Amino acid sequence: MDPSHQQIYLDYNATSPLSLAVADRLPELASRFFANPSSPHPLGRGTRKMIEQATTDLSRFLHVAPNQIIYTSGATESIQTVISSFLSPDTPSRSIALPRTEHPAVLSAARMFEPGGAVLHWIKVGPDGLVELDHLKELLRQRPDLVSFCAANNETGVLAPVQQICTLCHDAGVPVHVDATQWVGRLPWPQMPDGNGPDFVSFSGHKFGALKGCGALIVSPRMTLNPLIPGGGQQYGARGGTLNTTGIVSMGLVAASLIENPYPADTVRNVRDTMEEQLLEKIPEAVIHARTAPRLPNTSSVAIPGRDAEEMVHQLARQGISISTGSACSTGKLSPSHVLLAMGVPTDLIRSTIRISLGPLSSSMEVDCLLKAL
Repeated sequence: MDPSHQQIYLDYNATSPLSLAVADRLPELASRFFANPSSPHPLGRGTRKMIEQATTDLSRFLHVAPNQIIYTSGATESIQTVISSFLSPDTPSRSIALPRTEHPAVLSAARMFEPGGAVLHWIKVGPDGLVELDHLKELLRQRPDLVSFCAANNETGVLAPVQQICTLCHDAGVPVHVDATQWVGRLPWPQMPDGNGPDFVSFSGHKFGALKGCGALIVSPRMTLNPLIPGGGQQYGARGGTLNTTGIVSMGLVAASLIENPYPADTVRNVRDTMEEQLLEKIPEAVIHARTAPRLPNTSSVAIPGRDAEEMVHQLARQGISISTGSACSTGKLSPSHVLLAMGVPTDLIRSTIRISLGPLSSSMEVDCLLKAL
């Protein structure tokens, strides 16, 4: 396959292509809605109305009130804001419970406070990557200040029982942060009873077709936060700085589009499942991590024993096929995947693991090309 003639993109968990709902409106957004939304003149008010509409669409999409949405530069900032509020030196007991399978953005945010005395409680996960709920119950007896977990793992696609974990934590009087970066836009965000949902939810726009450099943090009405960026009092004082109009509107446009035409989860899942079946037929020794666990419909973490994952990624790239070895935020690192290590996967198998993440337009023909190349 000549890369100049055909490019096959199967790395949607790293980032998604720009949605047509956004691409079609970009020239207009750039030329008409450039004014500061805090300005009182007509141009400023016009920009503010665009942001308000985007907020309304996002609130409908995520089943939250508009004033619960705080805009950030992305999930990493949203995560840092929450964890800093609970673990910074000016907070009382400073402890957090989280699985070792979390995204590096969460792990790094928590670990940076350890030298100053913050306590990290590690929640065990099973071989399937799912949180061990009995161990979580034990840790909750120690009353950590916060529990943080990802709704959908970025490497394996394993889905957490969000409602069940939130209920356990709230029964123990412990607030919950959910990293929903891989979930939002691919599966409907659950509409949970008042008081039973997460206290904080973080996500990024570029994972579901919006622009890079924008994201949000959803904050429950019962919670307060110390702003990571105080600034000039924008966004109820929760996050300073001039709002990223184009980024925010792009998220609203994608949300509105997905309300009308939901992500084709069943179709993507069928392509993924067929791919896995054919892969195991062609390479019987291959291992699909967490295959029996609930997973994102688009994600497959595959080990091919005896092959080097980095070499496979490079060889496929030369043939115009884009995949990855795991988290795009950790590429280039020589250490094996911390997610698979926590699941008890042997190191040699980890070094043979690639991540294939499909999108709504990924076809059986593209998957056939990947399988032949492998």
